[in-house]
Amino acid sequence: MGSRRPATELPPEAWERLICPSCRARLARDGDWLRGDCGHRYPILHGVPHLLPEYAERDDAPVPGETRAP
Repeated sequence: MGSRRPATELPPEAWERLICPSCRARLARDGDWLRGDCGHRYPILHGVPHLLPEYAERDDAPVPGETRAP
């Protein structure tokens, strides 16, 4: 049996096809976030990208648990 990924994890080729619902540009994965060229970011929760408007944040908004230089 080959290696199996968790049921909630997308296959690599699916990550490459994700686009920003706002600007329609390809999304770039950055840790637990997907970022669009328009400045929106979307969380990846338990391996699943959440691309719904209610999950969107502006890229300049603080990320919980991250500290920014003054």
